[in-house]
Amino acid sequence: MPGPGPRAPGERARALRPGLELRQRYPQITRSRPRLTRQQLEDLANRWQLARQWATGESTACDVQSKERRSQQCLGWDEWSDEDLEDFHATLCSEPIEIVPN
Repeated sequence: MPGPGPRAPGERARALRPGLELRQRYPQITRSRPRLTRQQLEDLANRWQLARQWATGESTACDVQSKERRSQQCLGWDEWSDEDLEDFHATLCSEPIEIVPN
């Protein structure tokens, strides 16, 4: 039986990182706010990611994460294989692509 298909990057991250791990991935937020609810932490983490995109001029959170190894919450684009990204694009855009390695 085939799997459910590719997930959006954020959806996959959310499914793989329950509350405690999410807290560990954002120590810059949780150090000063240890009693945040999961919803509050998700909101602040999202705002932090958007601020990093703005500050670096990158288009997506995956672009930021691929370049910023010091405060990395995920592996950026390296978290998915080329095949996963091709499948995700085909699902999202209804057109196939081929990723050619550098």
